[in-house]
Amino acid sequence: FGARYLGSTPKQIIGKQQKKFFPPKTAKLQQQMREKVIRSGKPLENENMISFYKKDLWIHTKLSPIKDGKGRVRAVLGISRDITDRKKVELELIESKDLYQSMVETSPDSVTVTDLEGKLIMANQRAADLHGCKDPRELIGKDAFLLIAPKDLKLAEINARKTLEQGGIRNVEYTFLKKDGSTFLGEINTSVILDARNCPKGFIGIVRDITDRKKAEEVIIESEKQYRTTINSISDAIHVVNEELRIILINNSFLRWSKKIGLKTDLLGKKLKQAFPFLPETVFKEYEHTFRTKSPLVTEETNKIEEKDVITEIMKIPIFEKNKVVRILTIIRDITDRRKTEAELIKTQKLESLGILAGGIAHDFNNILTSILGNINVARMEGQPIKEIQESLEKAEKAVFIAKDLTQQLLTFSKGGEPIKKLLLLPELLKDSINFALSGSNIKCECKIEENLLPIEADEAQFSQVINNLMINSIQAMPGGGKIKVKAENIIITKESSSNIKPGRYIMISLADSGTGIPKKYLDKIFDPYFTTKLKGSGLGLTITYSIIKKHEGYIKAESRSGIGTTFYLFLPASTQKIKKPGNRDKTMAGSTGKILFMDDEPAIRDNIAQSLSSMGYEVQTTRDGSETIELYKKALKEKKPFDVLIIDLTIPGGMGGKETIQKLLKIDPKVKAVVSSGYSQNPVMAQYIEYGFKDVITKPYRITIINSILQKLLNSG
Repeated sequence: FGARYLGSTPKQIIGKQQKKFFPPKTAKLQQQMREKVIRSGKPLENENMISFYKKDLWIHTKLSPIKDGKGRVRAVLGISRDITDRKKVELELIESKDLYQSMVETSPDSVTVTDLEGKLIMANQRAADLHGCKDPRELIGKDAFLLIAPKDLKLAEINARKTLEQGGIRNVEYTFLKKDGSTFLGEINTSVILDARNCPKGFIGIVRDITDRKKAEEVIIESEKQYRTTINSISDAIHVVNEELRIILINNSFLRWSKKIGLKTDLLGKKLKQAFPFLPETVFKEYEHTFRTKSPLVTEETNKIEEKDVITEIMKIPIFEKNKVVRILTIIRDITDRRKTEAELIKTQKLESLGILAGGIAHDFNNILTSILGNINVARMEGQPIKEIQESLEKAEKAVFIAKDLTQQLLTFSKGGEPIKKLLLLPELLKDSINFALSGSNIKCECKIEENLLPIEADEAQFSQVINNLMINSIQAMPGGGKIKVKAENIIITKESSSNIKPGRYIMISLADSGTGIPKKYLDKIFDPYFTTKLKGSGLGLTITYSIIKKHEGYIKAESRSGIGTTFYLFLPASTQKIKKPGNRDKTMAGSTGKILFMDDEPAIRDNIAQSLSSMGYEVQTTRDGSETIELYKKALKEKKPFDVLIIDLTIPGGMGGKETIQKLLKIDPKVKAVVSSGYSQNPVMAQYIEYGFKDVITKPYRITIINSILQKLLNSG
């Protein structure tokens, strides 16, 4: 046996030292044991893990001394036995017991053992904690029934008998007592402990504190009650269907709605097809679509209810469980009044748009008329040389033609329908359309048009309307003023350069503003009818623009960044026809004392007024905006040659207008005498000019005699 475990034969082992067959540690242990037996003369037994020829074994070793006749130890007899299997079983038993003990002690629930009389003979730490004790030993020997509140004691005794009869009982709820007299709600599971003869010898009880759970259940019940109350108080008709399209929830509004459409039966629990047999098949497919796509769906229906046309908005909203749609919430909302309100709002917005347009046109017309009347006034003055009279009349005639162009642009704007195409050169038409759109606004435009721009075949009126719509869109995006950059150039589109535009020669026109921009999520919707992100606007301007461009076989796209601005790109097919450039237009026509400063953005009006007032004896200087006016006024004060009266235009596109100018002037000189002038009478400054710091008001167009009378009044007022 020994030789086999050492990997040798008996002959190979006899006469050799043990250290040659054992590892150093094992050999040393063996040596120590022999020496102890020799010294004591007594047998020695032990159990050790010993290495035998690449094997680790548990060995029971007994060493006995062999003595001579004089009692001296002459040799040591060693008997070894392999106990590896026994040790393995012992260790497993120890581990099993430790595991059981660990499970009981670390259990989140109370674990107790009682005898058949109900006396506690074992309890874990959680049991002590639940009953308000520091140590489980405080519970040992106590009557388990005394740990139960009196109101549940009778039920506990009955259940104890049932436990004996049935071998166990589960999920029973009692109110348990703590050491200090307080209580907690617990759920107990009990089982009978049997002895070797299968006879009952006691009980094991596992108690879980369910106080918090019960409170949570009460909250849920209350929440469910409030949820029901809330659902039933909603005016929209609501119902929920499951995957079988069976109605599992309805609210009171849904009941009322169903009665209105003639349904008097109980709908809860019925399938949709059974509850609403008159519905078209498309409705049920909409539910299937929502289950499949996991996306909400909104539709509208118009139905005859109580002899009235009722528009309903139907929202199907998926309800998820673990990323799977298990139910659909349907909300039916009466939007008849909302649709009527929206229709009225659209009408109002259209009227407001017309009002804005009319105001801008009135502003331009009044400027033109002012120029005409001014030049006529100059021509009528006595003693004027024939040459100067002729120049004034030419200027008046030119203003008349400008007025004619303005009316033509207005007629162009009003046209629509299929395009009546003709060969067009864009530069003049583009500029005219831009100027028309900017009428009355505070926006400047920077226009860059490529030389030798190719012609296009287009409807002149509709093209003007496109430019007007895009300009208005940019103007509305910059309520505080700003600049629009317009660029027109010849380009060639190839298959490689664009996959959306048919290859060929195009005129590309870009309009870039620095306004509020369009959020990315709305950019694909801006050409949809009635879609708008503005507080004012019908949402039709860009739709009409898109339609016109498509009718001209062109393309339009937009790029935008919120807070940065928006750029629209128009691509219109260039024509291969040649067109003669129009020749140059006929040249259209083109005592008091006091120092007057006249501010107006129109050069013709500045020249006309300066000439008229100068001929009457006034010393006149002109400026084009508020910044120039303030600088000139400060310079005159510094040189001690101040202006006596200022005439200030209220609206200066792209510059400082009259309202801001007078505020700054009053800070420089509180005694400044200023007259406000405008052709747009609806501005509150014109009606309440004194409150804004002006001394008087002049509306355009005006006669020079009216200006003179106001100047005389202010000059003589001290």
